Amino acid sequence: MRGIIADLLRGYGFRVVQADSIEQALTVSKEFPIGAFLVDVQIRGSSGLDFCRTIRSMDEYKVSPIIVITSVQERNILLDAFGAGCDDFIIKPIDGVVLL
Repeated sequence: MRGIIADLLRGYGFRVVQADSIEQALTVSKEFPIGAFLVDVQIRGSSGLDFCRTIRSMDEYKVSPIIVITSVQERNILLDAFGAGCDDFIIKPIDGVVLL
């Protein structure tokens, strides 16, 4: 799914950097200036919401857009996502028009 999203965004001219884990995403975010984050709620070995909290605590990303991707439509998960610092969410399966 991540590859499909990356290909779609690249097709519209976005530069895309991917990460397989929270640790890798944090490393990448320190190496490259990231304009916006797409974060799955469920990341291998951890929670995407933990990543949101960590990113929000970094001075350079206090206002960067964070969009959470989730297959869960439960209100409490979405409220937790906003509480963790996300700006919006997209429900899976992802519609390309909604993503753009």
